[in-house]
Amino acid sequence: MKRLASVILFVLLSACAKPEPEQQLINDMAYKVIIPAHDAFLSSAKNLTRRSQQLCENPQSAQVLEETRSAWLQAMLDWQVLKMINFGPVTNDNMAWKIQFWPDKKNLVRSKAEALLSSDQVLTLETMEAQSVTIQGLTAIEYLLFDEQGAVKLSGTTDKAEARRCQLLFVTARHTEKVANGLHHAWVKEGYVKTFLSPGEKNPVYTDPAQLMGQLLGALVANLEQVKKYNLESPMGLGGTKAKANPYLNEAWRSRYSKELLIARINGLHDLYRGGQGYGFDDYLRAKPGHKELNDSLDAHFLKAVSALESLDKPLFDEVQGHSDTLQRVLVEISALLSETRYGVTQAAGVTLGFNANDGD
Repeated sequence: MKRLASVILFVLLSACAKPEPEQQLINDMAYKVIIPAHDAFLSSAKNLTRRSQQLCENPQSAQVLEETRSAWLQAMLDWQVLKMINFGPVTNDNMAWKIQFWPDKKNLVRSKAEALLSSDQVLTLETMEAQSVTIQGLTAIEYLLFDEQGAVKLSGTTDKAEARRCQLLFVTARHTEKVANGLHHAWVKEGYVKTFLSPGEKNPVYTDPAQLMGQLLGALVANLEQVKKYNLESPMGLGGTKAKANPYLNEAWRSRYSKELLIARINGLHDLYRGGQGYGFDDYLRAKPGHKELNDSLDAHFLKAVSALESLDKPLFDEVQGHSDTLQRVLVEISALLSETRYGVTQAAGVTLGFNANDGD
């Protein structure tokens, strides 16, 4: 009887034992970063659909127009956080491109949207699903809400052209919500989160925790590469010997919310690094002898980049044309983050980066 009691006690203690640091990091990444990011984006995508419908039903209301623009901004802010999760279900069926077509160097969003508006196609969700990714997501919605020539204008209910433009806004929002719902469903309902949480020999994707940690660090590196290249260097005119500043290469240049979105993205990446409010790579490094300084350096770079952006008085559309010293400082901080993550953190963690870490494009 005593032996049986001892066995039961051992089993209970084993079940309650604190997981290994790698597994704790994986658990907290799932429940404190990844799932909350999917929840938030789905919620804001639904709200954007509701607001778009209200705008079409109240085409003369300036208040509803502003509420719809605010709903778009919230969806974009939430997407800045979610799009850092560049692995798993989002890689299927061009989901990321369907949510946001950017960079758009040739202004395809405008030409495709106007071509559809001038056609005689009935604007339905099914119509939108058959369209190019250029007009399926948040960039197209920005065009319809903020562009000087292309935006929905407040009008009477008898203005057929404006009613059609608003209908395109509504079905595009519905399509974005549908993609957001599919992405959320794949993680939560279809069980990709279970795959994420259980690396091992029987796992079809992640054969051990180190591979999964490499995937997470790969996502961090890839996103930092994208920020460096597309959010900073390209619009600042630092992309080559003949490059020049081009504010139209900024993300969300029409709405002039480029700065706010970039701050949200950098904060989101900092959150990914820290595991949200849970156990992250910061804790992992601090627990390893001799790596506290590396973590302190990374934290400082994140904070300095955000602080510099917050100090800007003008939108990035104006800042990139003025050879801003502040933006140069942001670029220095992001470059340092990229280098220290790619080499320092991966070496300290003893992992190999996920394949997409070198695919910033």
